[in-house]
Amino acid sequence: MLKPSKVALRHLNMDKSVEESLAINNWILRKHFKDMIETFLSAFAPYTRVNYAVKGTGDLNQIKFNITKPFKEKEFLDSISKETPFCCGYMEGSRDKTVKLYKKFVNTTLFRKYLTDRKKDIAAKELIKFNASH
Repeated sequence: MLKPSKVALRHLNMDKSVEESLAINNWILRKHFKDMIETFLSAFAPYTRVNYAVKGTGDLNQIKFNITKPFKEKEFLDSISKETPFCCGYMEGSRDKTVKLYKKFVNTTLFRKYLTDRKKDIAAKELIKFNASH
């Protein structure tokens, strides 16, 4: 489903007999996958940022429970375009393949846990700021 990274492949050392080559290849592959995951998750940034309209209310319950934009699957999937960094960087510009992959991901318990944990972290930080200012 994903195209191989020509840059990562070009940097791999194919001399499997040298331990240093294996360490370098390990580092290159780890960096590649880290970059790919960060790019993939960057599409969720609007849902893991502070909603300043809610923050401005000064309502402690709103800050505690609604400080980030609510996630709506259809709205999110509709926002994916060919220009989305993950789509053009890893999916050969195929919006259909990208939407299909995101759709699978957002329907996993891993995604719900990721999103819930990020929202809790943001809310906790904002509550600390709120309490410090009041």
